[in-house]
Amino acid sequence: MSSVKQLARIGIPLAMCTQHPDSASRCIDANEEVQEAVKDIMDFDSGGFCCDEKMVDYEGKLTPYHQVKWIAEELSRLGFKAGRDFILTPRLPNPRLENLDRHLIVLISSLVTNLEVPDAVKYVINPMTGSVDELLKLQKRLWNIQKLLEDEAGRKLGFEVSVIPLIEDVEVMLNIDNLIKRWLIETVMFTERGEARIMIGKSDPAMIYGHAPSIISIKIALSRLWKISKELDIKIYPIIGVGRLPFRGHLSPEAVNEFADTYRWFYTVTIQSGIRFDMGPTAVREVLMNLQDKIGRAPRIYSENEEEILKKACKILVAEYLRIVIRLADKILIINSFIPKRRDRMDVTKYSRSIQESALFSEDRELIEIVEDRNIILPRAINFVAALYTMGIAPTLLGLGRGLRRVEKELGGEALELVIKELSPIIYKDLEFDLALLEPSLARKYMDSRAFKLYMDDIEEIRNMFNIEPLREEWVEKHRELIMLFYKNFGKAESVKYLIEAGIVRGSLG
Repeated sequence: MSSVKQLARIGIPLAMCTQHPDSASRCIDANEEVQEAVKDIMDFDSGGFCCDEKMVDYEGKLTPYHQVKWIAEELSRLGFKAGRDFILTPRLPNPRLENLDRHLIVLISSLVTNLEVPDAVKYVINPMTGSVDELLKLQKRLWNIQKLLEDEAGRKLGFEVSVIPLIEDVEVMLNIDNLIKRWLIETVMFTERGEARIMIGKSDPAMIYGHAPSIISIKIALSRLWKISKELDIKIYPIIGVGRLPFRGHLSPEAVNEFADTYRWFYTVTIQSGIRFDMGPTAVREVLMNLQDKIGRAPRIYSENEEEILKKACKILVAEYLRIVIRLADKILIINSFIPKRRDRMDVTKYSRSIQESALFSEDRELIEIVEDRNIILPRAINFVAALYTMGIAPTLLGLGRGLRRVEKELGGEALELVIKELSPIIYKDLEFDLALLEPSLARKYMDSRAFKLYMDDIEEIRNMFNIEPLREEWVEKHRELIMLFYKNFGKAESVKYLIEAGIVRGSLG
């Protein structure tokens, strides 16, 4: 079977190929990204990755303004039909973090593409969505720009370009109905299509709040969106934004079925650079062929009581996660300085991440005071994960063991059972992978005594709570050798080589 594309069948793509810098084996500059996009859209039998949507990324990235148009024109020249074989979806610069002029220029250049290649751009992504007002302003801005272009060109573009809200915060996910419902009522219900795509990201919530809270909050968000969809009689097509490694979603051949059974209600998934280039077309093919008949299933629907228990559990899990992360932050930033760029990105300080929101969410006074006293900054999620693995630290384990034990102690055994049930079945694949990659003897060299004690407590609790055998594959030992070599050659030029090779071995940089 050469194609798994669903865009032509139902009008919604299955696979959104992205420009995430998570590939260890490939460094791709902006000049190469047009041809990269062509391969992303090509069918498997032609040597491509068979995706039907391409995210052109401007969030913190030095992407040329005309790249959307260049990709659309090249695909059209090669015989691909926009709207049937592919669509292009820009992720916009965030005007809160970048200059408004850059945001506006990207919008204009993206919509101009439709004058040259009709149907190429149907959506734009609003990253780090935090309020309904920013969605309403962006949709109005889109309508105004589209009208201006149509007036100047003397013809209609044929449809209204719509906003895809990208939700990347646990607290926003847990209250997603307050954000999305008004947006749907005031904009989507009046569009020609009368339907919405909403993207929920895994990576940033995991880094800021911890692995388990990010899984639970995504599932609660899907439950609430399902209820809104039925109440307003609007079709919603969720997009799950994930990477190859467990902490960032674990969309990979060995975990694809567990991924689908955990999140259930999705129509589109992101196929990021790590799985494409570090694992290859065979891995992408296996993932997409397994997902194509699993889209659109009803999500797990939660009662108010279940949501309340899970929110309380999340606060505990977040607190235990932060308790160790704040002790690792400085070392993570040091390792981050050795991680080579894989895309043309802007200064990291513009899009670095703060844990202040998650500390407040935890309602832990001690943590809140620590975070307020110290300006604790983390790198982007990909580099965060890469740094931890390089240090011999398994990201999914941080705070999880101690957090689950506290949930049992403070909320009871039934609460613990509920949490583990909602983390399943993906959590078993996550732990199988990460328990194999932890290296306590190395981690100890990067940690103070308190952090190491917390980490070992997490490992002990997880081993007591879950009956899981770590992976015993050959590449695991190779990974261990490489991160040891990085440490032994720390500060030398060749150390970066070992860091990169370890990323290739595990199937993604971060």
